[in-house]
Amino acid sequence: FEVRSCFDLKPGSFFPAPDVVSTVVTLTPRPSPLPAEQWDFYRTVVRGLFRSRRKTIRNNLLGMGLTGGEEVLIAALRKAGVDPSGRSEELSPPELLALAVELRRVAG
Repeated sequence: FEVRSCFDLKPGSFFPAPDVVSTVVTLTPRPSPLPAEQWDFYRTVVRGLFRSRRKTIRNNLLGMGLTGGEEVLIAALRKAGVDPSGRSEELSPPELLALAVELRRVAG
């Protein structure tokens, strides 16, 4: 979503009054970065990446049983610009998307 701040509400606008100033925002959906039919695969990749927090990206993805084996997986990681020895929590949302797109391409 694109987030736009509209205006602030003072604590006295609420009862009981909170200890903070509240902001009203507008959320506008952004265009989807993936076609609808690819979201299930994206979710599968993200779940696989985060199922074991202390494992490397490589090991988490190998445990998913993706087709093509380790060589294809490593090539896809490198093409997506992702370090196979890194941890999933180090990936940014654009990196997660690039990785899922590349894995889908090689997985067929």
